[in-house]
Amino acid sequence: MGGPWEEGWRGYARLVFQREGRRTVLRGRDCRVPLQVLRTHYPEGADLAHVALIHTAGGMVGGDVLEVEVTVSPGAKALVTTQSAGKVYRSAGPQSVQRQTLRVGENAWLEWMPRETILFNGANFRQVTRVELRGGGRLLLGEMAVLGRTARGEAFQKGLWRQETEVWRGEEPLWVDRLRLEGGDGLLESAAGFSGAVAVGTLVLLGTEIPQGILDAVGRAGERCGREVRWGYSRLPEGLWFRALAPSGRAVQEAIHAVWSVLRSSQLGRPPCYPRLWATG
Repeated sequence: MGGPWEEGWRGYARLVFQREGRRTVLRGRDCRVPLQVLRTHYPEGADLAHVALIHTAGGMVGGDVLEVEVTVSPGAKALVTTQSAGKVYRSAGPQSVQRQTLRVGENAWLEWMPRETILFNGANFRQVTRVELRGGGRLLLGEMAVLGRTARGEAFQKGLWRQETEVWRGEEPLWVDRLRLEGGDGLLESAAGFSGAVAVGTLVLLGTEIPQGILDAVGRAGERCGREVRWGYSRLPEGLWFRALAPSGRAVQEAIHAVWSVLRSSQLGRPPCYPRLWATG
């Protein structure tokens, strides 16, 4: 059997959070390189655990397959982020794949808020996320991507990005979102598509009804993002989605974090607590 440089990494991270008394603890942790997990932190109380994943190889190359599984047991609360921005390097053809399975138990809470993913020109990347909610379980999921190394003036002119997200409660789909984008696609410049934006972010709250007051607060947060950010949002049968497009990753990050603050405050009844690894806060 060849090494990772010949066949691509086959890494995984499997995390299980449990409620023990008034604490949420990381009871299950099984990782295989290049994925590892940093020490659990409790910056806002013992009931909500903060954990960061780290990619020790720095980024994904063609042929890499990574699997992340997060299970939040009944009554537990967890926020999972990443140590730094993810990178998907140019591929000579093979696809890089990341599969994410998030399970949220009865009356549990999960914030899945990784840092942005940077798609290098020529990247071939597929990300598949499946979420399983139990009764009373709630999810706040954020994803951000930057097309090309914008600091170097690089555009996403070649390559392929596929993103598939499904959220289920039992046999019922609560939210399904799919994107297929080829490098250099006219959708990148079209007014009906990205309209020249190089960064996109999506934030979804699921598992609860959204009152009008929260919708209004999300709208006010979007209005404060600045004219360079295109954004929109909509109420779902059991939640809400928000999406932002911008000419920089920083602008999208600020928009997503502003709405994240509104939504988590409404759900947890506490002020926003930025993970210490985030650049904003």
